[in-house]
Parts: sequence; C-alpha cells; structure tokens
Amino acid sequence: MSAGNLLKFSDVKVYSISKAIEESINISTFKCENEDFNYYLLNTALDDDKKNIGKVFLFTTYNNKKVVGFLTLAMSQVKRFEHETLQTVTTTQEYIPGILLGHIARHLEYRGRGLGILMRDWVVRQALYLSRRVGCRLIILQAFDDNLVEMYRHWGFLPVDDFEEAGRRKMFIDLLWHPSK
Repeated sequence: MSAGNLLKFSDVKVYSISKAIEESINISTFKCENEDFNYYLLNTALDDDKKNIGKVFLFTTYNNKKVVGFLTLAMSQVKRFEHETLQTVTTTQEYIPGILLGHIARHLEYRGRGLGILMRDWVVRQALYLSRRVGCRLIILQAFDDNLVEMYRHWGFLPVDDFEEAGRRKMFIDLLWHPSK
C-alpha cells in the first residue's frame, strides 16, 4: 500500500448520528465485514444514541459524505484488581472509570487505508478531553477474536486478567500512559 492511499484527518469528517441524519447523510450504503455491526448501524444505533445507551459517531469522506466508518462511546469502568497495573492507580476506589469503545467498524472499501488508526486516535482525543473534565482514566473495549486482540495489543491495549465472557476479551488502555497526554 502506498502512502498516497492512506487517509488523513483532513480526508474525513465526524458526525454524531443525529447530526448526520439531520444533514441527510445516507447511512444505508455502509458495509463492513461484521453483519451484526451493519444491522446495528441501520436499525438500532439511532435509538441507542437517543436513549444515551451509547453515543454513535459516523466518519464520512469530507467531500461526498460517504459513511466510511462508525463507532460508539459510552461510560464504563474496570475493577482495579482486574489488572495488576491498575492496582496502584487508587487505594480508595474499587473501580477505575473510563470510556467504552462499544463498536468500531470501517467500510469494506476502506480496508488498509488507515481509517482504523484515525478512528482510534479520535477516540483517544475524546477520552483525553473528557479526562480533564470528569473521571475518565481508561479507554475500554471488548475484542471478539484473537486477531482483534492482537491488533488492540499492538495499539497499546492490555487484556484484563482472567476476563473472558462469551468469546469477548475485555481490554483497556490507561490514558496517563498514552504518549499524547
């Protein structure tokens, strides 16, 4: 892949799902590898967003506003004893607060163009912004297969010790460890 094919932040625009619908951005053309995520975006995401279950953000091409990716964010927490590195974060609180990256998906046509990295970096910026205003120390996610676990490890996420539920592997990254802090 040449560097010319990689996306930059200036190539994409981020919308809340409600703003995207207000601006008539067509979400029906979005297609990723995971059919559950396709279904979620088309049938459930707006309702979850309205009910504050998870805030949904769409990444579109800047010029033609084609939806190339989406993600959801919600509040979450990890027990400090679920990972050795969290045990020294606090001695008074049982849970470490964070933001949950609930869904993250990119359009099939944008595979290998760096969109996942752009989306990850956007989430880190949002979490860092929140961490300066409210308790938000971690970014938390759940990986559904070993390939994703390895990708997230490469991104700096750590698996929670001994947590595996229905094929999910909970992982986190500490915002204070992140180099852009």
